[in-house]
Amino acid sequence: MGDRTYVLHGARLVAVLALWLAAATSAAGQPTDCTFYVRAGFVPLEGEADGRTPETAFASITVGARAVRNPGDVVCVGPGLYVDGDITPLQDGAPGVPELRDFPVTLRGDASGASTDDGPGPVRLVPPTDRPASETPGTGFLLVGRHDVVIEGFDISGFSDAGIQARAAGGGANSADLVIRNNTIRSCRTGIDIHAEGVIMIEHNVITGSSASGISVESCTEPAPFGFCSGLVGGLVVPIVSNNRSGGNGAHGVFLRLGDDAVVQNNVLYSNGLTGVRLRGVSDALIANNLVYRNGQEGVSIGTGFVDPGTSGDAADFASPNAIVLNNTLYENTEWAVEIGSSLAASPGAAVVNNIIWRNGSGRLGIGVLNERGGVTSVREPSVCSFVSGFNDVLDDYGPDTPRNNYDLRSDPRFVDITGPDGTLGGEVVEGQFIDRAADDDFRLRADSPALDAGSTTVTRLGITGSAAAGGAVDQGTVDLGYHYDASAEQVLFYETPFMPLFVRQSGDDTADGLTPPTAFASIRTAARRARAGVTVVVGPGVYRECDIHSPPDSGRAVFLADPAGAQTGDAPGVVLLRPDRAELPGRSDGLRRRQRVRCGDRRLPHHRRHRRWRPAAEPVRPRRGAQHRRVRQRQARHQRDQLRRRARRQQPRLRQWRRHPDRQRRAGSQRVRRRRFAAFDPGVQHRL
Repeated sequence: MGDRTYVLHGARLVAVLALWLAAATSAAGQPTDCTFYVRAGFVPLEGEADGRTPETAFASITVGARAVRNPGDVVCVGPGLYVDGDITPLQDGAPGVPELRDFPVTLRGDASGASTDDGPGPVRLVPPTDRPASETPGTGFLLVGRHDVVIEGFDISGFSDAGIQARAAGGGANSADLVIRNNTIRSCRTGIDIHAEGVIMIEHNVITGSSASGISVESCTEPAPFGFCSGLVGGLVVPIVSNNRSGGNGAHGVFLRLGDDAVVQNNVLYSNGLTGVRLRGVSDALIANNLVYRNGQEGVSIGTGFVDPGTSGDAADFASPNAIVLNNTLYENTEWAVEIGSSLAASPGAAVVNNIIWRNGSGRLGIGVLNERGGVTSVREPSVCSFVSGFNDVLDDYGPDTPRNNYDLRSDPRFVDITGPDGTLGGEVVEGQFIDRAADDDFRLRADSPALDAGSTTVTRLGITGSAAAGGAVDQGTVDLGYHYDASAEQVLFYETPFMPLFVRQSGDDTADGLTPPTAFASIRTAARRARAGVTVVVGPGVYRECDIHSPPDSGRAVFLADPAGAQTGDAPGVVLLRPDRAELPGRSDGLRRRQRVRCGDRRLPHHRRHRRWRPAAEPVRPRRGAQHRRVRQRQARHQRDQLRRRARRQQPRLRQWRRHPDRQRRAGSQRVRRRRFAAFDPGVQHRL
């Protein structure tokens, strides 16, 4: 297997993962590099069991794992039933440097039996039932402070904790750089439960019937008192979750917490008690080409959740910015198909592109992006900030704050047969056990589906593999919407923000839709009011006399692009000139006289100034903060002084009013003598004249 490259957000994020088993198999696909051998219940005919050959194989997986002494050792386990648990190798693989990455420690279940000279069959691992509960292993494989380890090919069931679990050594190093693949895990508390750092690759596993989550991966960024993480603060985990089936679990299909650059792709996630995929505190994640249906809550939940009472969790840690939700099929989940953000932590910069969304929340809950700015707890940069959405087939409703544009479809995708011959969608619980009936659920698209060739870009440019169409024909040309069956875990995906234009031309019409050059708008301001969720306003050559141009607040990403060459609008080349000095008042569609025209931003001028003939003038220099505060204090002091003067005047007797107002002398008339008689007055007595 070669290098694996995922490109997110254009070319800004590249995660290159070197796979470790390039030389682990022969051209025929059979393992040839076994260091130790394990066979179920095997007893050597001669000599001691040293595990070096199939004839002297160990009988226990635990013994085989403890025999590992060097990086690059491989323990090959033959078919059969193994009553064992808490299996951990005592040796790490090679350090994670490029020249040594071909030497992990590998625990391999060989269901073909070729390596151990056994007949084919599953390599089953179950806990013992004849021991007290305190002595019974809680996990199938337990990696404590181990790094560069591969676990593959086992059928694990019945453990009270996790089928495969990674933790930190007590007071020591965290587990890191693990590969878990080709395992079947049933009826455990958690299928795969990882607290680690570094690259964690989980692929081609089947996890069903867990009482908690199917796949759970978290970082060890803080010390934990019960040994989940070491006493030393570790780095973020980079989860790569590909080509798994996770269904019928009590909580989440895939749960990722406190990670970075996560990739969740090509998975089938169904009939889980809570969500299909939940991200908490995971930035720059790619959720691509997953089939997510009939889960108990959201299909995809990004940056949501709550802080448990009595815990030290911080709600801000839930923020999962810059997530990309690409080419997924989300069907009949109980709540939102895609939910982004929470009232306590925003997840801005998300993109939802090329998805099929239908019958979620009884048809009411399609895409829900929260505008936390208007909530009880205001968030400075809400989840709607820089949000992009387009080229989705959405038959469900949008959230009240969710930005949307005219580049989404709203039509029946015409699936082949979602329930299959057994008539059951997903699975069902019978006598407390989950029965998986999802193998025949067919979400391929019929030949007349409007979702075929309806994507944002071409297959070659996106890099997606597999087929979304009935018959299994490989997708070619413009990419099909929704989930692609049989996509490769080795695919290289390049995401680019889709081009969703609104056109503006001088010959346009503001009553048109602006989606094509012949139906272009006439004013940039009209297009700006419709620029939501990633729309690009393309302005053709000409002079535009307008101002105050902006997209609606909290409406997602908007781009304004001048096209002086006329290549996009079909106009002759020329300058794209904006003349705000001759712009009309915003909000007025009738022709205004020149004396009523103002500069942009003058809408707050007093009425008597607004209608004056405008003359060009330099913008006033805004005073510095210190001078501005000093002037405010001076105004306040003058205001207080004026109030005191007015109060003192009101308290003075009316005897002296005629002296301040000579015109009152005539009105005083015959009473003037009387006023002089009271010239000497008591200031404390109110005189009535």
